[in-house]
Amino acid sequence: MFNHPGNVKSPNVPGVGQAPMPPVTQRPSRVLMAEFFKLEGGKIRQIEGISIALPFGAKTGWESAPVGN
Repeated sequence: MFNHPGNVKSPNVPGVGQAPMPPVTQRPSRVLMAEFFKLEGGKIRQIEGISIALPFGAKTGWESAPVGN
């Protein structure tokens, strides 16, 4: 999970300068990502991925229950 606070408007990219962020990244959000890597001969040959945008601060569903419950 990645939390994006939405407050980065234009990061400073070395060798490029200020790079404007697209509007979709300028609001708070959380992104759940899954990635799959195909390896051949010890090298990455292919990457597949999927992401789901969630509300900022959303729980993963995998948080451990409090002790005693």
